[in-house]
Amino acid sequence: RKSGKPGSGPPRLPEIRLRNMEVQQYRLNQGGRFGGSVQTFFAGAKPMADHPEVYDLRITRIVTADGGENFSGEAGRLKVDMTGGAVSGSLPALTLEELRFAAPPEIQRWLDILDLSGSVRAETVQFDPQGGMQARLTLHRARLSVPIDESEADAGSSGRYIWFSNLAGTILFDGHQAQVELQGQFRESPIQLSGRMTLPEEGASGLAGIGLELAVSATQVPLPRNDPDTDEAEKRFVRRWRR
Repeated sequence: RKSGKPGSGPPRLPEIRLRNMEVQQYRLNQGGRFGGSVQTFFAGAKPMADHPEVYDLRITRIVTADGGENFSGEAGRLKVDMTGGAVSGSLPALTLEELRFAAPPEIQRWLDILDLSGSVRAETVQFDPQGGMQARLTLHRARLSVPIDESEADAGSSGRYIWFSNLAGTILFDGHQAQVELQGQFRESPIQLSGRMTLPEEGASGLAGIGLELAVSATQVPLPRNDPDTDEAEKRFVRRWRR
């Protein structure tokens, strides 16, 4: 909808309504071009009454079940400043793989280093062209791991000794910082994590590169052993501390 009288003031943003919009995201890196699954959205955007340069954007992602016979919706809401480019609000629930397609480089590095997997919801998202992106993620039945050195940098959770599963809680990504409040399991023993991690410099990896300021509470955790019947990740962890 346009303003009634042309030339009477600054242009008014039009209202936008989209139904059954299909979106497929692609990610480009050194390995080539990778496409995500096709997703269906309903969306509506209209300028805010007190800030006409800002869109109030409501998004609903359509989720199908039972072979497409049943539908449900995951809703999100964003404020989009069309003048300054700032974005803030919340997104529909996403898998971590879906988040990778939209995340900026800093969050991409976090996701790769920690090998995050599971269900995630971006409770709050803020982006400013000058200040970068901040995202608070709520995790449910998630999994992450921490590489102890360069040999584990490209290994997934199954190739690392420090891995956590069945995680619930939040991670706040803010540039090179990540604030965590999580509970779950460490190698099948109950654990709680609270504190801050710092992204390593380019080229650095492992515990020597990641800054860790974490309070860890755990029970019934067996001590790592360098026995013939233990897995290689556990042996590697023990050998690291015997240097």
